[in-house]
Amino acid sequence: MRDPDDTGDGGTGTGSALFQQLRLALDAGGLGTWRSDLRTGHISWDERLERIFGLDPGTFDGTTDMWMERVHPDDRSRILLELGDDAPHPGPFTVRHRVVWPDGTERWIEGWVQAVVEDDEVVGTIGCARDVTRDVVAEAAQRAQVAYLERVADAERLNRERLEFLLQINDALSHASTVQEVMRRVTRAAVPRLGDWCFIHVLPYEGATTALIDAAHSDPEMVESAARLADRMAYDLDATWGASAVIRVGRPEFFPQLDVTRIKGISDNARRILMSMGLRSSIVVPIKLGDRTYGAITFLMTFGSRPYSEQDLMLAESVAGRVALALENLDLVARQVEIAQVLQESLLPGRLPTIPHVELAVRYTPGGEGTEVGGDFYDVFELDDERAWGIAVGDVCGQGPLAAALTGLARHTIRSAAWRDDDPGTVLERLNEAVFRSETDSFCTAVYGVLDAVDRRLRLALGGHPLPILVRPDGSAEQVGSPGLLIGAFEEARTSRFDVDLPSGSFLVLYTDGVTDVPPPHELSPERWAEIVGTSARSARSADHLADLLVDALDALRPARALRDDVALLVLRSV
Repeated sequence: MRDPDDTGDGGTGTGSALFQQLRLALDAGGLGTWRSDLRTGHISWDERLERIFGLDPGTFDGTTDMWMERVHPDDRSRILLELGDDAPHPGPFTVRHRVVWPDGTERWIEGWVQAVVEDDEVVGTIGCARDVTRDVVAEAAQRAQVAYLERVADAERLNRERLEFLLQINDALSHASTVQEVMRRVTRAAVPRLGDWCFIHVLPYEGATTALIDAAHSDPEMVESAARLADRMAYDLDATWGASAVIRVGRPEFFPQLDVTRIKGISDNARRILMSMGLRSSIVVPIKLGDRTYGAITFLMTFGSRPYSEQDLMLAESVAGRVALALENLDLVARQVEIAQVLQESLLPGRLPTIPHVELAVRYTPGGEGTEVGGDFYDVFELDDERAWGIAVGDVCGQGPLAAALTGLARHTIRSAAWRDDDPGTVLERLNEAVFRSETDSFCTAVYGVLDAVDRRLRLALGGHPLPILVRPDGSAEQVGSPGLLIGAFEEARTSRFDVDLPSGSFLVLYTDGVTDVPPPHELSPERWAEIVGTSARSARSADHLADLLVDALDALRPARALRDDVALLVLRSV
């Protein structure tokens, strides 16, 4: 840019001042200028623009060819369209492109273009440009940072969603008490979060040739279809695809893009079913813990939904791992219940004896989850030629192995003492001595009596035990005797001793404190319990009938979950 000699300002220097202002503005902005003449094809660059293009001052030859030689090859066609001789040149407008210096350095420049019009005809362009490499690099870094933060945010969101989903699965499994509940809760929780369809196959036992199946769909209206389809997806030991194959080999099966027509080893009918489902993507994972495979879970996406990713596969395997733990826990509980039942049965008489003139009935209900041996016990055994019979009901403090051991000790001690001495009080004294010396830091309550089946009289002794309830033939009911002290709590036994006559038509109910020891609001006082026994006895036709009526009455008064302690009922009826 030159300073004109003749400014046409009458010598005032205004044109020179304007030139200086313009030069300052260009210098401050780092701008180089150009002018192109469409009539001659000549392009003029100032020295700064030459430097911006990587040229030494005065070396630009004013041709389009040399200009294009400096423009990045990937940008040339676009720049020619915007700035070339045939461009429409509406103005002003901005262009941005890359240039390549002679040493190979790439730079970014930004230019501002204005058409030169004479007599309504565009005869050229003028403009300025500056090096914006630093800005472009900063913008790229900012975009990269924004993209990185978006990826981090997406990853955190996905991790949060996956964690929430796994927590949902954990919650669903924590409320399942059977295998069927586990299956149903998992499939319902899995859709639509991890699939449009979810199927679960579980082997009912190790080595089974059939499987339990449950299915769910993300559309509630498809629930019946899911159930019908589950019935048709039977466990096939020879299958080469799907849940059956995964159970057999114990490894996942993952198809991000599922082409049903290319699946090998399936029947035409199965292929038609799968094609009718419109499947897009599938994951099948084994429900496996250690060397045991419990089953498999199938997750399916249909067209219109996204395909599965590796992250989905890992999430599906996490779900299957949690299901495997839940099924293992159910197995352990079932085995514990079975062991407890066997041990409990070993601590109780196999059957009640037949006593002349007396009916017997017993009901026993373990407390808690049934996984531990209870401390309640009862026993009826012959003492002397079908005339004298020993009758015992007791309650050992606690549950589990220690309670079982003390229960066995109590039954053995009562029988041994009874066969040596038929006095009930003496029998409980022997029991107190045995429990006190057992070093178990435990105790028990007990009622023991000797029944004379001929005289229909029962001699009883109580050690800290709930009072028996006598129902006379006229239907009146009352508690009899006094409790005495706990067995084994003190070195010296203090029992209560009394006789009870059992005329024909009378009932006597012996029981443990599990009957009345329940949490609010279901608590039952001994007095109220005596009223229930009396009312039930008035309509009872036998000892068995009364036992059933009492169990029904207890069930009606409280939910099963309120039963914390074992309950033992022994009913005698004089006939």
